[in-house]
Amino acid sequence: MTNTKKSNGIFALSCLAIVLTVVNIAFTFFIVDYKIKENEYNTYGGKDIYEKVMYINKTQYENTIGKMTLEDIKNNLGQADGQQIPEQGGNEGTGTMTLSKEDLVPNNPVYGKKDAKFSIYEFGDLECPACKGFHDSGIAKEAVDKNPDTLNYVYRNFQFHQGAPTKAQIALCSIDQKGEQAYFDYVDDIFADKYFPRTTEDDVLAMGEKRGLDKAKLKECLDSGKYKSIVDKEYDMAQRLGVNATPTIFVVNNETGEMKRLTSRSVSAIEELMK
Repeated sequence: MTNTKKSNGIFALSCLAIVLTVVNIAFTFFIVDYKIKENEYNTYGGKDIYEKVMYINKTQYENTIGKMTLEDIKNNLGQADGQQIPEQGGNEGTGTMTLSKEDLVPNNPVYGKKDAKFSIYEFGDLECPACKGFHDSGIAKEAVDKNPDTLNYVYRNFQFHQGAPTKAQIALCSIDQKGEQAYFDYVDDIFADKYFPRTTEDDVLAMGEKRGLDKAKLKECLDSGKYKSIVDKEYDMAQRLGVNATPTIFVVNNETGEMKRLTSRSVSAIEELMK
């Protein structure tokens, strides 16, 4: 009888030890998971932003990769190199070509003197992280400000990320309400937004509202497709010129049509190509 009681006692203690171990493991996992989530929230600037980004990522996945076949994915992976920023360095002016008179007419607003002898052309995408890096550097505008009589800057649309063409059209629509400066302000806001590059169409429309633009009119302009042909035309131009990466930057002589590729990102390199 005594041995039976001892056995039962040992069994009970063993069960209790197992239960406590399981509880301890579960509690540890809970704490670790909580800390991981907390770090992720902090990385994104808070729980609300984190959940919004995760929702957008999930939606974009379901609407794109989630609907792709294995062959589609392989093809897209094969093209991925074309989306990277070109290597720095090399000889300035490599890839020189001559533009037609039609191509020399800017479709987008011009930063600087419109009839300047030289232009900086940036073929960019409003969802491209490397384009944001070039934009934030301020090199293009700095070069124009340093050479106001001879140089201007033109942003050329090469919008190949999913939401970029829509964002480009909204930015162009802002011109109708507040002129060309509104366009450059819009591009600034798109690249500066905390959700970049995951901003939605409604997010971008709201940016204009904060700048004093009529959101309903922006939406009406977008839905009308008023500027779609411009975005499409510049995309076609980029492909025709062999542009396969963003940002790709050229310095153009507007008198001769000669266009030289910029490989070193600096004001001095831009000025060198103006000689």
